[in-house]
Amino acid sequence: MAKPACIEIGDFNTQTVASFEQQLAKLSPKTTPERRLVQAASSQQIFIPPLPTEDAATRRLAELRSLGFADSAVIRDDSPRRWGISLGRFSRSELAEAHLEKLRAAGVNDARIGEYPLNATRYAIRVSTEGAESRDEVKALAIRFGGLSLRACH
Repeated sequence: MAKPACIEIGDFNTQTVASFEQQLAKLSPKTTPERRLVQAASSQQIFIPPLPTEDAATRRLAELRSLGFADSAVIRDDSPRRWGISLGRFSRSELAEAHLEKLRAAGVNDARIGEYPLNATRYAIRVSTEGAESRDEVKALAIRFGGLSLRACH
């Protein structure tokens, strides 16, 4: 029996890694994937998810400021968080968690912690394959995603 070959595919952002893993699971059962963190986001943002309109976001911002969270702003950039509310950025996760607890204690239960900048975290997937057919299927899937590199595992 041949020794399994290992291919590392990367680098994925948070959304593409999940999609790749779902498609990989549909391939041959002879693959064993392992997700590996390559680069973490530089900081974290506490935010309220996007509201339907700019007016709704502005009203929500006024509510938050009346609760004492003056260091908050409507997210206006052209990102998936547009019309959400930024409640701060933190370079250390324990500081972000502490601020989130203050928000929750004040009744702000819809705040979330997310990476900042968005999609900055990068992942690689290591896939152990048995046989050339499995290896070729994995490589073909990676090529369909585009912009990824394939390398031997170390």
